[in-house]
Amino acid sequence: MTKELSLWEQFQSLRPSADANPAVAIPCDGDKQHLLVRGEQGEPALLLATEIRTSPRANIRLKHVGVQFDLRFEVAHGDNGTEVGNFCKFICAPSAPHLHQCFVELMAATARTYSGILNTQESDQVVDTLLEIFRKLSLPADQSVKGLWGELLLIYLSVSPEKFIDAWHLRTTDSFDFAFPDKRIEVKTTEHPSREHTFTLKQLRSDRDSDLVASIILSRSSAGLSVLDLVSVIADRVDASQQTKLWRLVFETLGEDSEADFENRFDVQSAAESLVFFRASDVPAPEVSQEMAAFVTEVRFRSNLNFLCLTSALEKKEIL
Repeated sequence: MTKELSLWEQFQSLRPSADANPAVAIPCDGDKQHLLVRGEQGEPALLLATEIRTSPRANIRLKHVGVQFDLRFEVAHGDNGTEVGNFCKFICAPSAPHLHQCFVELMAATARTYSGILNTQESDQVVDTLLEIFRKLSLPADQSVKGLWGELLLIYLSVSPEKFIDAWHLRTTDSFDFAFPDKRIEVKTTEHPSREHTFTLKQLRSDRDSDLVASIILSRSSAGLSVLDLVSVIADRVDASQQTKLWRLVFETLGEDSEADFENRFDVQSAAESLVFFRASDVPAPEVSQEMAAFVTEVRFRSNLNFLCLTSALEKKEIL
């Protein structure tokens, strides 16, 4: 049985083409209107099928991506026929090869949520949303790759990854990484066997007894999985809208450090075996008296959780 090619493998097999020549493309949506193509230097581009604009919009150029409006493209079909259409072209820079696979996956997932030829309002909405994601790549990282990798591990290990993605934080500054109707989970990672993690007091002394902490010990491995690897595997198990959220949060979290962070690899089996859940209320934390609480707005501290593994560990299968 022939193994089905992944989207990235399909893209890599595309023949590079110049704008002046018929482009061989990968359809992204059910109507086969929105297309992925490969540029002359191997760079990926999304062609969003759009109506011709009544009011021109200037082309846009950011550090890693660019957008061109109202372009006419001739697209080659498998039967050697061609078809000309009007498109908005969203392209990833040839100088950012570390982003190409992410770009392909994000663009395809986004395009799958839109069917048919887009009107001006719809195409502007898609473009503005995607541009906002890529603007994050010019900002300092909101979080370390280790923290992001740990969050992705929970989604990867979950029986229902779609539920974890729906519960995943909308902002990296949220107090908890996952917020479910019945519980919240804060993920902590470390490369040290001591399980010493940094917390804020409100993460451990909230008004919800169901709040949990997930502690993970990471081991670097050249044979391990990177953030990109984990996201790619997870994306195959969820729908297009969740894929879009998945890739968006990865971009926003990594920021300008994305090129280096994609090279970090950790052993999945070792991390999964080290994963332990605790009730947040069981984690040792300093006490702040009622008299001082009015003057102390935030308490940040480190706590060692090793001894809790023997006394307070929860069943993983009941959470994942």
